[in-house]
Amino acid sequence: MDRNLIAPGPDFRWQLSPTLDRRIPDLRPLCELAERPLLLPAGPRMYPRQEVLAWRMERLRDADWTAPDLARA
Repeated sequence: MDRNLIAPGPDFRWQLSPTLDRRIPDLRPLCELAERPLLLPAGPRMYPRQEVLAWRMERLRDADWTAPDLARA
């Protein structure tokens, strides 16, 4: 998730980045998550907040966004 290749969506299903190439064998396990339901806690009180899921989705869709280089920090 930190590389913005997959993210939990507001519909509580896994979403994929458009940059993932489904033809690459090493990426198939990630691609198989597409639209699969998340494993949620038993009670809705513990579900992820919608604004947090929306924040993740923004980064998933933004092909120019990159994670900060923590090695230089």
